[in-house]
Amino acid sequence: MTTAILPAAGTGSRLGRHEPKALVRIGAQTFLECALSKLTDCVDRVVIVVSEGAEPQFSAELERIGWTRPTEIVTQHEPTGSADAVALGLGPVPAEEPCLVMWADQVGLSKETIRRVVDILHQGPRQLILPRVEVTRPYVWLRISPDGNVTVGRQRDNDAPPPVGFSDVGLFGFIAATGRECIKAAFPSDSVSCRERDFIYVIPSFAQLVGVLPISAARAETLAVNTPEEFDLAVRAVGAGRS
Repeated sequence: MTTAILPAAGTGSRLGRHEPKALVRIGAQTFLECALSKLTDCVDRVVIVVSEGAEPQFSAELERIGWTRPTEIVTQHEPTGSADAVALGLGPVPAEEPCLVMWADQVGLSKETIRRVVDILHQGPRQLILPRVEVTRPYVWLRISPDGNVTVGRQRDNDAPPPVGFSDVGLFGFIAATGRECIKAAFPSDSVSCRERDFIYVIPSFAQLVGVLPISAARAETLAVNTPEEFDLAVRAVGAGRS
């Protein structure tokens, strides 16, 4: 069994929308439909983490697109960050089950990269499987030191980006129990962090506790949608059949 966790509690406010971001249409598909179409042949079950009150909309969308894989909708009652969303999504997953985390708006991801991550997970490693791409002035960047430690930066947190650096592609693979342990290590319940409780800030804990296994992805797979400009790029990419 392999479970995919889709954190989808975000709103479309930065895109000027008034609906869950994952239900915004890009061309003929919603972000959710686009994401699920890439997971069909790669995973056995999906857990979608949604904001409070959005459950009926997501249920209706799954019915509309005819999605038949086992799926559980989990509610994130407070918008406390994607690390907490992933922790909620891990709730119904058995400890030793391979898991994917995939951002629902990561329209550039390919089925090939998703399948590679799943295949590596089923070979038994405990590390975080991390597809990455080297880009100029990355929005999020990851530095892996010679001793295996990882540091993370993000422009939204006023970190100065390097001229060239490695970016993730919004896809992460790990064993469920390891994911739970690393999220707790990154954000202990009794701690106060100056950083958003974002899943990218869990990656250093993976590096410290079990290690990180980076794999290469294609430049086009970094395309996610956070701005109107990126939305226009996504519409063109979907129209060109790249998603």
